[in-house]
Amino acid sequence: MRASRSNRSCCTRRSSPRRRRSFSGWERSARAGRRRRATTSRYEHHEKWDGTGYPRGLKGEEIHLYGRITAVADVFDALGSDRVYKKAWELDRILTLFREERGRHFDPQLVDVFMEELPRILEVRDRYRDELQE
Repeated sequence: MRASRSNRSCCTRRSSPRRRRSFSGWERSARAGRRRRATTSRYEHHEKWDGTGYPRGLKGEEIHLYGRITAVADVFDALGSDRVYKKAWELDRILTLFREERGRHFDPQLVDVFMEELPRILEVRDRYRDELQE
């Protein structure tokens, strides 16, 4: 495990329900012997490129590539999907957020790749869109 750059204790960083859920999901995956990709992605996808994420406050390339990729995919999916508590965002609004958060929330190189590959990503998204969506 990489050392945290944060001065807060490990327990303090895991104090909120969301942070505990991220850590406990990581623990379950690790105990179950899941592959490293799944375990690392689950644990690190809430970290942010600028170091303000959780659970460990990792920054930049301290965040494993799997976690950085999963963060982009997770946010894109979450914002573009209807939820009980919110409507899906329009694509233009999502893309604006990615441009604004490039280098803050997200790895700037991954945002560039995401934008370059957007037509293919949208094709896959549309092909496998939840059947329950109207």
